Amino acid sequence: MATNKVYKRKTGVVNSEERAKILELLPIYTDEQIAELMNRTPDQITKMRRTSSLDMVRDKNVDSITLLRAKHYWKKIKSQLLQDEIPFFEQEWAAYNLQFQDLVHTDELTMIDTIMLTVQINRLLTQQRQALEQIELLKTEIQDEMDKDKDDRDLLIMKNLREEIASCNNNLNTINKQCESLQTTKDRKFSQLKVTREQRFKRIEESKKNIFELLKLLSEHDTRVLENRRLSLMRDATDKIKNEWMEPVEFADGTKDTILLSEDTIKHIKEEEKKDNEKSK
Repeated sequence: MATNKVYKRKTGVVNSEERAKILELLPIYTDEQIAELMNRTPDQITKMRRTSSLDMVRDKNVDSITLLRAKHYWKKIKSQLLQDEIPFFEQEWAAYNLQFQDLVHTDELTMIDTIMLTVQINRLLTQQRQALEQIELLKTEIQDEMDKDKDDRDLLIMKNLREEIASCNNNLNTINKQCESLQTTKDRKFSQLKVTREQRFKRIEESKKNIFELLKLLSEHDTRVLENRRLSLMRDATDKIKNEWMEPVEFADGTKDTILLSEDTIKHIKEEEKKDNEKSK
């Protein structure tokens, strides 16, 4: 009588060779398919997929922070931050860069403003907490006086304590107004940067064009011919302007020079200088 032999899948540590192969398969196959191919359990593959995604995010964050530190404006930004605020700024910067892949210089400046506003709001919230703690402390001291016999109470101390509480409350009102003002400005910056995913998706949706529609257009023969023609004309126009700019131009002071320098123009200039030197001899 024949028996079906059950093969047990490997559950041990994944070696470097297996890991490299699995990482290659992750974008192509499902976890179950990879588990079947590699004789591993689906749970192992799922865990590796999650870990590889986290590693990718971590690597991108490190790259973003490294690029930030190389920016010409980083030194100035760093000087405006407290020591414990620098890691916060860097992590916020990395998070924005991870969310958006199409940031230009003006977007970066808006992003800096947005993060700095968050830093200022955090500072005010810290002051708010300190003021509340101070009020609670002052109330405790007043209560201590109130617990004494009426004749033993120091009315002057109680008056000063109440005045301090009133001052803290005024300070809290000022902090709340500043927070509201900064939050309004931050919301406006968020709108400029299109931070929320809904806003980003809406912009794409309203444009009525995505990569698939563009590919569909290019699949039509007439469109391909038209685009090829347009690109050819643009190339010819670029080459014409480039050649004109590579020719010597006489300026108002009588000097001659080329607008556009390239390897060919530099070589041409050197040859002309060599000819001039030979003639002068």
